[in-house]
Amino acid sequence: MSQYQKILVAVDLSEDSTAVVQRGRAMADANGTELHLIHVIEPLSFAYGGDIPMDFSGIQAEIHQQATQQMRRFAENNNVDEQHQHIIMGKPEVEIHALAEELGVDLIVVGSHGRHGFALLMGSTANGVLHGANCDVLAVRVRGAHGLPRTEARVRSSRPAQPGQGRAHSRPLRRLWRAARARRAAAA
Repeated sequence: MSQYQKILVAVDLSEDSTAVVQRGRAMADANGTELHLIHVIEPLSFAYGGDIPMDFSGIQAEIHQQATQQMRRFAENNNVDEQHQHIIMGKPEVEIHALAEELGVDLIVVGSHGRHGFALLMGSTANGVLHGANCDVLAVRVRGAHGLPRTEARVRSSRPAQPGQGRAHSRPLRRLWRAARARRAAAA
C-alpha cells in the first residue's frame, strides 16, 4: 500500500460516521499522516427548491451552528484538532472534491451503505465522490443493527418502519423546521 500524506474523511455526523473515521484514523496513525474531517451541509434551497416562498437564512444559520457543535464533539471523540475540521455549505460531492484539491489530499474516505438496484441508480454521495475524485477513494461499508449491512438490517427488522425514518440529517432539519414554524406562529 502506498504512503498517504493527507487523508480527508467525509462524515455526516451520524452514528455510522464513527466507523468511517475510525478506518481513516487507523490509516493515518499507521502512516503518520495528516487527517482532516469534512461535513457538508446542503442548503435547504437545494432540498426544497424554490417551491416554498420563505427565507431560509435563519434556519440555515441554526443548522450550521448545530453542525459546528456536533463536529466539535465528534472530532474531540476521534482526536482530530480544530484546524483539521471543515464544515462547508454546498453539494457534498462538489465540496468534498474542492477541499481535497485545496488541501492536496491523497485519499478520501467515505461511508457507503452498499446500495444496489434502484437506490444505486439514484446515486449517492459516496458514488459521486468516487467518480469525480482526482485521488484514491476508500468507501467504508457502514453497518446497521446486528452487524449486518444497513439495507439487510432494515429488511430483517421485526419493527414496522416508522414515519420520518429517512436520511440521518433529515430529523434535525424537521425539528428546526417545526421550531421555526412555532416561532412564526407565536409571533403572529
